[in-house]
Amino acid sequence: MRKIANVFITFMLLIFINACIKENTSNTDEYYVKYEIISTASPYSGVKLNTSFNNEQNETNLISHNTGTWETIIGPVKKGFVAQLSTNKNGWTGGVENHLKMTINILTSKNNSPFALKKFDNSTTPRGIAQLSYTIE
Repeated sequence: MRKIANVFITFMLLIFINACIKENTSNTDEYYVKYEIISTASPYSGVKLNTSFNNEQNETNLISHNTGTWETIIGPVKKGFVAQLSTNKNGWTGGVENHLKMTINILTSKNNSPFALKKFDNSTTPRGIAQLSYTIE
């Protein structure tokens, strides 16, 4: 009977230690965020997009770039970080947009693992604005 009690106590200690290790590693996990925009305004060229995204200090970065493929990576950030990406056609006044098509993506990498797509908007309808938000869980 004493041997069974010792095995039980050892088993419970192992479970407790494993739980502590998992808790400590989740606090030290590092994430990287990749923002992507793939756009076309065919048949027009030279169309510019105004893009904003938040960086690892949770500051908003604003840039202007041509249509096509654009991406940037920020990090490291911790669990709970809210990744935000927004883009709109330069000079767009809110009217009907007939040509600009945009796919926007937010991907994350945990502890240097490959990036995984977490949130996307790949509407095929032409539009002047697109935005996404994703909280790292």
